[in-house]
Amino acid sequence: NFHNGGGDSNGSIVVENCLVFGQPNNTAAGTAALHIATWGNNACVVNCTVADNHISGLELETQNTASAFVYNSVAYSNGEAILIDSITGAASHIVAGNLIGVAPDGMGASGNGTGIRIDNAQGNVLENNLIGNNTVAGIIINGPSAHANVVRGNIIGETPNNAQAAGNMGPGVLIENGSYNNRIGALPGDYNGANVINFNGTQGVFVSNGGAGNLLLANTLGFNTGLAIDLGAAGPTPNQNPQVSSPSQPNELQNFPVISNAFRTQATEWVQGSVTTFANQTVQIDDDFEG
Repeated sequence: NFHNGGGDSNGSIVVENCLVFGQPNNTAAGTAALHIATWGNNACVVNCTVADNHISGLELETQNTASAFVYNSVAYSNGEAILIDSITGAASHIVAGNLIGVAPDGMGASGNGTGIRIDNAQGNVLENNLIGNNTVAGIIINGPSAHANVVRGNIIGETPNNAQAAGNMGPGVLIENGSYNNRIGALPGDYNGANVINFNGTQGVFVSNGGAGNLLLANTLGFNTGLAIDLGAAGPTPNQNPQVSSPSQPNELQNFPVISNAFRTQATEWVQGSVTTFANQTVQIDDDFEG
């Protein structure tokens, strides 16, 4: 195992080109193959292969630190492949370009428990990762201090170029326990920010008991066993008419749009329907026609 106690140092930690294997008997709470616990430090883990760990593959537990996990391969961890966790509020970390639960060739299965988990941390960016074959979920954002996190440009549940299914057994993305104001997907003009979330064992995106203000924008969701987007209890939540304010419910149980007609001409796409919402509120509805 690699472990850094950090202390009050203000230096930087770089771990690169490493191989960490064979930690299946690490059963102590918080045990990870690579565990970096720092206060005031920048940590960068690059180009490492981590496999066969009992708890987590890579764990970052820091306070007010901008760190990065990039271009790593993490497989066969019983817990999380990558865990960002801090009771003091780890913030502004980047997790990018990693193979999580998918073999280095991008095709074979080498699943973990959960792909990436954020516990009570804010302002982190998860982008351009390939996440599949995990037994719990692709990504979990958890806790009332988990907010302003961005999940963009990831492939969750399939291999590159739609080659084959690599679904996670649970949801592709799970937001829970009061997490709020996170973004899953792309803002206008962010042409590479949409996530592909396919072939997962339950929902595509599940906001189970998260807070309000979680933006779910411009993603491609398909072939998931459950709903593409699910708010509240698992399964369809009936629309309310009129819409009732539910501030304690995930995304206030925003009504879903009812599509009555959709068709396409050579020059124009037409979608007709309606959505009932709160008075004087604007609702953004995105459509994506392919082919």
